[in-house]
Amino acid sequence: MSGSRKTVLVGRRLLVVLLSGLLQAACSANARPVPVVFHVLPGDDVRIETGPGGAGMADLVADPHVVFATNGGIFERPEAATGLLISGGTEVHPINLANGAGNFFLKPNGILFRTDDGRWRIVESGEFEALRSKLVGTVTDATQSGPMILRQGVIHPAIQPSSPNKLLRNAACVDAEGHLHLLMTRGDGTFHDVARAAIDMACTDALYLDGVISSVLRDGTIEPPENRARRYASIIVVRRRR
Repeated sequence: MSGSRKTVLVGRRLLVVLLSGLLQAACSANARPVPVVFHVLPGDDVRIETGPGGAGMADLVADPHVVFATNGGIFERPEAATGLLISGGTEVHPINLANGAGNFFLKPNGILFRTDDGRWRIVESGEFEALRSKLVGTVTDATQSGPMILRQGVIHPAIQPSSPNKLLRNAACVDAEGHLHLLMTRGDGTFHDVARAAIDMACTDALYLDGVISSVLRDGTIEPPENRARRYASIIVVRRRR
């Protein structure tokens, strides 16, 4: 084989390798991260729990009935939620309809809540307040946070797929039947990634809960381990009835 022929073949092989590498990189760049996902079953006992000094994920590790847990909405201090917090039918902190800076105030924000019929809903905070008279005595658990990353099947208008902000994030979403689904990215998710994950779970509404301080408890293990000792204003706890 002549030298020029070898040069052409080598050049083609290098081009194929280069194109293959570029294709893999593009696919990797476009791939959405796989979040930690938990689907609450109809028989599960789900509560939004708190305490005088907040709630810690480590406090739940020894409970054999806990199959999953994740922190609730944004808070100022473990003993002070930023917005509405209802636990066991008791209002621990009032609703917050103020304007401000930060994710909580990125309107529309919303409230995840359960009524005594076991149905979960996520509604815009102002809508929840308007429903108060009809909901008196029926709301067993609620946590307020923001933004609502998915509302009636539509992604929040401020959330862009091109966002470079890839962080650990957790969220809750609800499908049309009122079933609750919980998820957390692994430190590489954008708001848009979380919204798309909620859509993949057939959710109609989704609420961002919190960011880099978030954690989940599953199979007796807290993830990520660096957040093991954190305390939160509330924790969404799922216990499986045996």
